[in-house]
Amino acid sequence: AGDQAREENFNAQDLICPGCAGFDGTCATHGTDYIEFKCRFCCALATYFCGGAAHFCTPCHDVAGEKVNFGDWSTKWEGVVECPGYEKCPLGI
Repeated sequence: AGDQAREENFNAQDLICPGCAGFDGTCATHGTDYIEFKCRFCCALATYFCGGAAHFCTPCHDVAGEKVNFGDWSTKWEGVVECPGYEKCPLGI
Protein backbone atom coordinates (compact mmCIF):
# COMPACT_ATOMS: atom_id res chain seq x y z
CA ALA A 1 0.00 0.00 0.00
CA GLY A 2 2.89 2.38 0.81
CA ASP A 3 4.46 2.00 -2.65
CA GLN A 4 1.15 2.73 -4.34
CA ALA A 5 0.67 5.89 -2.26
CA ARG A 6 4.18 7.06 -3.18
CA GLU A 7 3.47 6.45 -6.88
CA GLU A 8 0.22 8.38 -6.69
CA ASN A 9 1.99 11.32 -4.98
CA PHE A 10 4.94 11.28 -7.41
CA ASN A 11 5.50 14.59 -9.15
CA ALA A 12 8.03 14.51 -12.01
CA GLN A 13 8.60 18.25 -11.54
CA ASP A 14 10.35 17.44 -8.23
CA LEU A 15 13.22 15.79 -10.13
CA ILE A 16 16.32 17.75 -11.11
CA CYS A 17 17.91 17.32 -14.51
CA PRO A 18 21.61 18.10 -15.04
CA GLY A 19 20.71 21.35 -16.79
CA CYS A 20 18.59 22.42 -13.84
CA ALA A 21 21.36 21.68 -11.33
CA GLY A 22 23.80 24.12 -12.93
CA PHE A 23 27.47 24.50 -12.20
CA ASP A 24 27.11 26.87 -9.25
CA GLY A 25 25.68 24.16 -6.98
CA THR A 26 22.17 25.59 -6.76
CA CYS A 27 18.86 25.12 -8.51
CA ALA A 28 16.40 27.99 -8.80
CA THR A 29 13.46 25.59 -8.40
CA HIS A 30 14.75 22.99 -5.93
CA GLY A 31 17.59 24.63 -4.02
CA THR A 32 20.30 22.18 -2.95
CA ASP A 33 18.18 19.49 -1.30
CA TYR A 34 18.38 16.93 -4.13
CA ILE A 35 21.71 17.68 -5.81
CA GLU A 36 24.19 14.82 -5.87
CA PHE A 37 27.90 15.44 -6.33
CA LYS A 38 30.59 13.28 -7.87
CA CYS A 39 33.62 12.36 -5.78
CA ARG A 40 36.52 14.65 -6.61
CA PHE A 41 38.86 11.65 -6.87
CA CYS A 42 36.94 8.88 -8.66
CA CYS A 43 33.72 8.11 -10.53
CA ALA A 44 31.47 7.52 -7.52
CA LEU A 45 28.78 9.57 -5.82
CA ALA A 46 30.10 11.76 -3.02
CA THR A 47 28.97 10.96 0.50
CA TYR A 48 31.07 13.61 2.26
CA PHE A 49 31.77 17.32 1.73
CA CYS A 50 34.76 18.30 3.83
CA GLY A 51 36.49 21.56 4.56
CA GLY A 52 33.95 23.36 2.40
CA ALA A 53 36.17 22.34 -0.50
CA ALA A 54 36.11 18.64 -1.43
CA HIS A 55 33.45 16.05 -2.20
CA PHE A 56 34.49 12.50 -1.30
CA CYS A 57 32.94 9.06 -1.70
CA THR A 58 33.35 6.87 1.40
CA PRO A 59 36.41 4.87 0.17
CA CYS A 60 38.25 8.06 -0.85
CA HIS A 61 37.27 9.78 2.42
CA ASP A 62 38.73 6.83 4.34
CA VAL A 63 42.14 7.66 2.83
CA ALA A 64 41.66 11.43 2.52
CA GLY A 65 45.21 12.17 3.61
CA GLU A 66 46.45 10.33 0.52
CA LYS A 67 44.19 12.43 -1.73
CA VAL A 68 44.33 16.00 -0.36
CA ASN A 69 46.81 18.49 1.07
CA PHE A 70 44.73 19.68 4.03
CA GLY A 71 46.58 23.01 4.30
CA ASP A 72 45.01 24.35 1.12
CA TRP A 73 42.69 21.47 0.08
CA SER A 74 44.61 20.98 -3.16
CA THR A 75 44.50 17.56 -4.80
CA LYS A 76 47.43 15.18 -4.53
CA TRP A 77 47.21 13.95 -8.13
CA GLU A 78 49.44 10.90 -7.71
CA GLY A 79 47.15 7.88 -7.74
CA VAL A 80 44.04 9.81 -8.76
CA VAL A 81 42.43 8.09 -11.74
CA GLU A 82 41.11 10.47 -14.38
CA CYS A 83 37.45 10.05 -15.29
CA PRO A 84 37.20 8.14 -18.59
CA GLY A 85 34.67 10.69 -19.87
CA TYR A 86 30.95 10.78 -20.45
CA GLU A 87 30.75 7.66 -22.62
CA LYS A 88 32.55 5.40 -20.11
CA CYS A 89 31.98 7.11 -16.74
CA PRO A 90 29.87 4.88 -14.46
CA LEU A 91 27.85 7.97 -13.51
CA GLY A 92 27.38 9.04 -17.12
CA ILE A 93 28.82 12.50 -16.53
